[in-house]
Amino acid sequence: RQRQMCIRDRYPTDFYTPQDVMNILHLGKTQVYKLFNSSTFPAIKIGGSLRVDVKRFESWCDKYAGRTFVL
Repeated sequence: RQRQMCIRDRYPTDFYTPQDVMNILHLGKTQVYKLFNSSTFPAIKIGGSLRVDVKRFESWCDKYAGRTFVL
């Protein structure tokens, strides 16, 4: 039985969505949207959709690793 391809299999992305960040950081929706709207988080808005570049997200995580980040 062949596995059904999802859109990410066909079109790999270098961006995370807020849902991806929720899953990675184990945060709730409100906290993630506060994060995406904070001045220090490298989010971009494409049309009405928020995204964060994977490499910039990883750099942001490295920068704040071991420190408290208050939203």
